[in-house]
Amino acid sequence: MSPPLSATRSSSAVLKSSSLFFFQSTIEPSLSARMTRFVDRFGYVALYLILSIPLMVDTVPLYVFSLYNDTTDGDGMARKWFAVVNFMGGCTKAIIIFAVFSQFGMKLV
Repeated sequence: MSPPLSATRSSSAVLKSSSLFFFQSTIEPSLSARMTRFVDRFGYVALYLILSIPLMVDTVPLYVFSLYNDTTDGDGMARKWFAVVNFMGGCTKAIIIFAVFSQFGMKLV
């Protein structure tokens, strides 16, 4: 990857992350409370199921679950298991896509 392209991607990531913090502060408080309850209640299972859906964008659920993960009382999702569930969801999505394509006789590899 060339240095200008790398710098562009890095600055894009900085803009996205800073806009997320702005966006979180402007969300309606009742919606924020509901999202926090959803993440607390369903946690890893919901994250895994959402990330396993083929053609689903990974960015949105990852941002939602990381923003509304309440770790103040120690009961939130741990970073290690968050990463493991993210990886497992990606693998499951790839297996589902591979199975669907192979059912139609299409080779991906």
